[in-house]
Amino acid sequence: MCRDFVEYPLAVFMRCCMSFQARQPTTYTSTLENDGFFPDLELAYWQKTFRIDDRLPEETLLDLLLQACLSVNTDLQTWQCRQVNQGYLSLEAVPSNQIGGKSHLVTWYQSAVYNRATADYLVQFADYATTEVKETGKAENRVEAKQQHATTHYRNAIAAIERIKGRSDTYVRLV
Repeated sequence: MCRDFVEYPLAVFMRCCMSFQARQPTTYTSTLENDGFFPDLELAYWQKTFRIDDRLPEETLLDLLLQACLSVNTDLQTWQCRQVNQGYLSLEAVPSNQIGGKSHLVTWYQSAVYNRATADYLVQFADYATTEVKETGKAENRVEAKQQHATTHYRNAIAAIERIKGRSDTYVRLV
């Protein structure tokens, strides 16, 4: 009888655990088509590189990426006009050093957009993954940490924009 008591809970536990199936991560494949001068942006790259939660709808993530793209493009509008007036019809055509066959300017542009989108994501969804821990008091710490990370991503976006403009020694402090 003692043996049955010990084995029964173990058997129930094994059946329970063996039937568990982890949720497969979703990888989005959408591409945000840009204005023709600046390069298109890959949602999958942003999601993978910046560890963006795949439980949010693809449309929501695309909207965040679009808003970041519009913001960065607006910040670079005067610079872009100067390049077009000099005959460069795309960011790839603007003379720049390259690493691994990729222009520094393109790398900085993508960094600016992806960092801006990540910062917006962290601010907008800071409490998205913390709803289950609010009773323990740990949620506030997680939200605060995400907001600090958002500040870092905003700073990185601004620094990348300044590098594109040729002001690489600019120090940025968000207040």
